[in-house]
Amino acid sequence: MDPRRIEEQLPQDIARREQGEEKLKERLKFEALLTDLSARFINLSPEEVDRGIEQALKAILDFFQVDRCGLVRTLPGRSTYQITHAAYGEDVPPVPERTEIPISLNPWAYEKMIVNREVVAFSRIDDLPAEAEKERRIFEARNMKSLLSIPLLSGEKTMGSCALVSTRSERTWPEALVRDPPEIDFFENSSLGGLEVIEAIRNPGTKTDDVPT
Repeated sequence: MDPRRIEEQLPQDIARREQGEEKLKERLKFEALLTDLSARFINLSPEEVDRGIEQALKAILDFFQVDRCGLVRTLPGRSTYQITHAAYGEDVPPVPERTEIPISLNPWAYEKMIVNREVVAFSRIDDLPAEAEKERRIFEARNMKSLLSIPLLSGEKTMGSCALVSTRSERTWPEALVRDPPEIDFFENSSLGGLEVIEAIRNPGTKTDDVPT
């Protein structure tokens, strides 16, 4: 290879390597955060669960410096889902929590994330595919400029998702996080045994196959 070409490419190679190292560092820091959050949940009492979830979401929100971080829970046997908890940046308006939302409003996102167990992510609203037209209209109405939603998995089940939303500016998500997200499982590591059991304890009338008998 021409030595001059090698000399020209060297700065680009160094820059790419440095970018890769920074992305790896960010992922490792996020995984360390999740490990710390998981440890906090081990001995939580039922009375401490809601506050613990809110604190965990706030920690994730602060880590990514986004405007909203929410916990979405699927409702087995129903055609709806819920936002059960959320953390917000300063002056960010809240979203309806514990309100059942029809899956029909977000069919593409629901199938991709809950059925196919894949990350739903976009940095710009125009990145959404044509089949996500319903989602596009809703996201625009809610001023969502960027979204990263990571499925919460428990064995063969998809319990819901952890959704990061940027409403003030567009956000580029780390490619490695979109392609190969870490498991967000601190709810499953709690002494309460997961989101469905937590909900059953909070609302005794809740029916779930996961509640021990």
